[in-house]
This record gives sequence, structure tokens and C-alpha cells, in this order.
Amino acid sequence: MMVLTRCRVLCSPKAASKWMMQAVSNSCQVTHDHGYAEHHAYLKSSPGQHLPAIAFVRHPLTWYPSYWNFRMRTGWKDDHAIDRDCASTDFNKFASRVAERHPGWLCWYLEQWVGTEDQPAAFVGRFEQLQDDLIRGLRQFGEPVDEDALRATQPQNRGAYRKLPALWDGAVAMQVCESESRFLKRFYSNDFTRNQHMPIKYPDDLCIHRNEGVYLKSRKQSKNGFLNHLVSNWQGIEYPVNETAALVWRCCEESIKVGDLIQVLTTYFPESASLESDIRGILVQFQIKGLLTFSQEP
Repeated sequence: MMVLTRCRVLCSPKAASKWMMQAVSNSCQVTHDHGYAEHHAYLKSSPGQHLPAIAFVRHPLTWYPSYWNFRMRTGWKDDHAIDRDCASTDFNKFASRVAERHPGWLCWYLEQWVGTEDQPAAFVGRFEQLQDDLIRGLRQFGEPVDEDALRATQPQNRGAYRKLPALWDGAVAMQVCESESRFLKRFYSNDFTRNQHMPIKYPDDLCIHRNEGVYLKSRKQSKNGFLNHLVSNWQGIEYPVNETAALVWRCCEESIKVGDLIQVLTTYFPESASLESDIRGILVQFQIKGLLTFSQEP
């Protein structure tokens, strides 16, 4: 965490904290960098208690894959409840076990940085709008910030998503969203995936828009079984996608409504009984990863 002149910036785990510390160092006047020893200092115990705190959350559907990827690379720890009780080399088994054995775990965990509903951090931003929210939070407290320098900061600590892809099974994603319903209601109240009455479904009249800085990269050969990857330049991440997801992405080159997209693809592939639900699930994952946005207008 870092103490600035008018606020403090906390590092929520698996929410781009290393990038955030570098970005703040590049763009603000840091009075004290508490380094690795206090990198993840909590809201109630971090230095600078007299200053308002900025902290970040991340959607469960991307937080859990990031955490699993990290543990698969660095090892599981018996003193962490979800590691001890839920560890698995299969991502969906891990996520399902967390939802079953420790329901609402992420909400409890991140509240150590963002605070509880009755005692929240002064500003809580989202990983999905990381740059914009960080700038907005700093300016809210009158902290001088060089916006160009902050936005120019390169991605840090990239996960090994090529070697260790964590792709959701639709039923497990629903299970996790239901388990984290309090978290989603608090921090993602305007997100279509917050609906506790699954299955997840976007209204057919919503328009789909690709986000800038994201493109599809295809390979002739692949070591992890995925020939297609969606590359997010601003996140510094490559997301492996199957053929159906790649097709959905290609169909969104121009703004298109959800209902029209489903009609086009189900007309071309009428033999696939599960295609509509697959498309809806793909759209959810694309939005949560910050690859697509939706609007009521073209």
C-alpha cells in the first residue's frame, strides 16, 4: 500500500495491485511506499489511518480464475481456508468447492480492504474500470495525479493464462454467482450477472460493443489446446477461447443486438441444441473480463 499527500491506496489481492502501485508511483507524490512487507495491509490496520482510503474489488468470475492460476503456479497453502479445503488441479472443481464449502468467501475476504457496508473504504473502484476508477478516486480527494503517466504504466505480474487456462463451466459460474450474491449486490448492482435468479441472461434488445484494445489472435498450433486467444492490450492478458467463443467475437465486429446475434448463429447451426445458452454464457464472460460492453442504443 502507499500513503500519498491526501489519501492512501490499498492493495486488494488479485486486483492488479502491482500495476496500481507502479502507476501511482509514476503519477503521484508518494510520501511513503510501505513495500512488500505491507503490500496487502488491511483497511483498519494500514498506515495513514487519518487519510481516506482507496481500494478495489474484482468480479468473482475473474477473481477466482486469477487466484487459482496463481496457486497453481506458486503452490497451495494449508493456512488459507479455501486452499486447505478446496484445492484442485481442475479449476471448476476448485470453484465449486469454494461455493459449497465457503459460501460468500470472496465477499468476506475483500472486505478486509474495502470495508464492510456500514464501515466502507472512502472510495471503492472496480478492477474492470481500473485506470478510470483509480484516477477518479485520486481526484475525489484532491490528490494531484499525472493522468498520462498513470495510463502509460505497463501491465505487471501477468498470469500464465496460456499454460493454465481457467474456463468456467456454466453451471459452476452460476453456483459461484449465487454464493457471492451479497458481494455482487453491493459492488455490481448495475451488472447483468448480479441476478440471483439464474440462469444469467441479457435482454435481447441490448447492443453489443467490442472494447478498444482487444483483438482475436489465432494460431496454427497450440500447446494448451486452444488455437484462439483474445488479447487485451490494456490488461496485458491473453484469454484462451474455444471455437464458439471466437465465432461470437467475430460476429460482434459491428454493433449487434443480443437477440440478432443469437438468431444469426442458431440459424446457421440449427443442430446445436445448447448454442443459445452457450452464446449467452460467452457474452457474460466477455463482459466480466472487460472485453465487451452493452448499451440500449447502437
